Amino acid sequence: PFTIARIETFVLRVPIDKPVIAAFGTFTDRVAVLVRVEDGDGAHGWGEIWSNFPSYGAEHRARVLHTAVAPRALRQTVSDPAALWRALSAATHVWAVQSGEPGPLAAALAGFDQAVWDLAARRAGTPLSTLLGGTSTAVPVYASGLNPGDGPAIVERKRAEGYRAFKQKIGFGEDTDLGNLRTLRRVLREGERLMVDVNQGWS
Repeated sequence: PFTIARIETFVLRVPIDKPVIAAFGTFTDRVAVLVRVEDGDGAHGWGEIWSNFPSYGAEHRARVLHTAVAPRALRQTVSDPAALWRALSAATHVWAVQSGEPGPLAAALAGFDQAVWDLAARRAGTPLSTLLGGTSTAVPVYASGLNPGDGPAIVERKRAEGYRAFKQKIGFGEDTDLGNLRTLRRVLREGERLMVDVNQGWS
């Protein structure tokens, strides 16, 4: 068991030169909200609060964590991170209903939960995947962010970096989507994989 002694958030925001276009909107910057949880012995763990779009939600979700979650989590003794998450979810349920913001609260709780699990794994001296019952520390990855029309160039660049799986954004109409996918399919090599992300562009 360990006792939560400190909770910090870090809101990171970086403008990007080339906007990322999704079916629901355009990203002109990228944001991340990181959570650091420290115990009474000085051990720590990290998590991330989902906040990529709309990006103005990043600061708000950090504030939700500090206002609704942190006061209930500080000085808690943790022997089971899952039990703590259940207790905090129950304790903040009325806040979610009253504010009409179940999404930001759930995201804040999830980022905090990640940090607590990471802390538990670091204290145990084992990878988090092993602590959760996994048998491998390998995580498959893919190259994402292929805007309509620029997929082949990105595939070539990411292939040179070692990627063998790619994800194309769709949801811009059947002609546009199928044209982009046909073009990408022609440049893929044996054993490479292509995925799509409609970004809520379909009903």
